[in-house]
Amino acid sequence: LSVRSPEPMICPVSEMQSEGDTLSSGLCQTLENAGCPLAGETQRRLEFETLLTELSSRFVNVPAGEVDSQIEGGLRRIVELLGIDRCGFGEVSADGKQFVVTHSYQLPTVPSCLGFVLQTQFPTYARMVRQGTVVRLPEDLPPEAILEQEYLRQSGLKSSLTIPLTVLGSVVGAIGLASFRTHLTWSDDLLNRLRLVGDILTNALARKRADEAICAKELSLRQSQEGLRQLAARGQ
Repeated sequence: LSVRSPEPMICPVSEMQSEGDTLSSGLCQTLENAGCPLAGETQRRLEFETLLTELSSRFVNVPAGEVDSQIEGGLRRIVELLGIDRCGFGEVSADGKQFVVTHSYQLPTVPSCLGFVLQTQFPTYARMVRQGTVVRLPEDLPPEAILEQEYLRQSGLKSSLTIPLTVLGSVVGAIGLASFRTHLTWSDDLLNRLRLVGDILTNALARKRADEAICAKELSLRQSQEGLRQLAARGQ
């Protein structure tokens, strides 16, 4: 096999289902055996496309009560696929006052970020993300980010990448990666793919919130109706 061009090979997502998965894996193996420098990158692209397909299909009809566990499963897949140490997902509260890490998956020896209140614990970092800035640590930290620098020293965090997630121009959350074992360089291609993952998770949570709001209204209506029936019964 001779490789005539360094242009990356692009496979449609639909071909990565069932029989397509085997074909794509075989193609990547053939490229690797031929010494093609694109083999590893092609394999990673295919694996990430598969992950995007899995997540999209997983959240189509998932019950509201299972959304959180499915999100944690998705974060775990990202950690395993990229060989990193932690992946977290954060949300901005409806009133815009809180920015909290709501989901996290990490390797057993790595500290969790679940429950971090970002604007309180890491105000400079939170402000940057809320402004829509992609934040790479420690490179992007300004000198005044004292709390953030202290966390890096205490936790041993070597690298992190945080991608803001927006809806109609407003930041509604973020997805973040972290490495505690070694310093990593985050490519723009990875950034774009992770933004797609974040959008899938954000939409899933939005549907969950909508389902919960409908259930709450239905419960309130039933309670009101029951109250009116009881009042009517007393008046008879």
